[in-house]
Amino acid sequence: MLLAAVKKFAVEGIEQSVFDSLLTVTSARDSLLAAAYTAERLAFTPENIRGVLRRSVLLPLDHEAMQRSCSEAVGVAAAPTAVHEEATAAAMKVIEACTPVALLKQHAARGAAAAARVANRAKKDAEKELQQVENEADRVRKAATKKSSTCRACQERTHRSCGRWADCPCGGY
Repeated sequence: MLLAAVKKFAVEGIEQSVFDSLLTVTSARDSLLAAAYTAERLAFTPENIRGVLRRSVLLPLDHEAMQRSCSEAVGVAAAPTAVHEEATAAAMKVIEACTPVALLKQHAARGAAAAARVANRAKKDAEKELQQVENEADRVRKAATKKSSTCRACQERTHRSCGRWADCPCGGY
C-alpha cells in the first residue's frame, strides 16, 4: 500500500520535474531523485504507516489473523476446502494414470489398436486383390465369348442375334 502511494507520487513528480526543466532550460538529470524524495515524504506519513500496520494485522498484533494471512500468502489452507479437495482429486487422477501398471495397460492398448489396424489393412488388401482377380477372370471370359462369336473367315464381324450363326455378310461362313 505504501509503495503504491510512492509510485503514484513519483510518476506525478517526475512528469512535473521534466516539464519544469524543459520550461526553464535546465538539466533534467536530478528530476528522478527529486521526485523520489518528494514521493517518499508524501507517502510515508504517520497516518499511512499506521493504516498499513492495522491492515496487515501487525498493530495490534492478532496471532490468529497473522497465521491465517501467512497461510493464505504461501498457499497453505487451514482446513480442506472444496477447491483443495478438487485439486487433490485431480492430482490423484494424474498420479494414478502415471503408475507403471497403468502405463503398461496404456501401452498394451496402443499395441492392440496398432495390431487391429494392421489386420484390418491386410483384410482390405486381400479383398482388393480378390476383386482384381475376379475382374481379370471376367475380362478373360468376355474375350473368350467375343472370340467364339466372331466370324472365323473374316475375323471382323461378330454375330449378335439369337446365339446361332447365320451367314456372315463376308460369305465365308
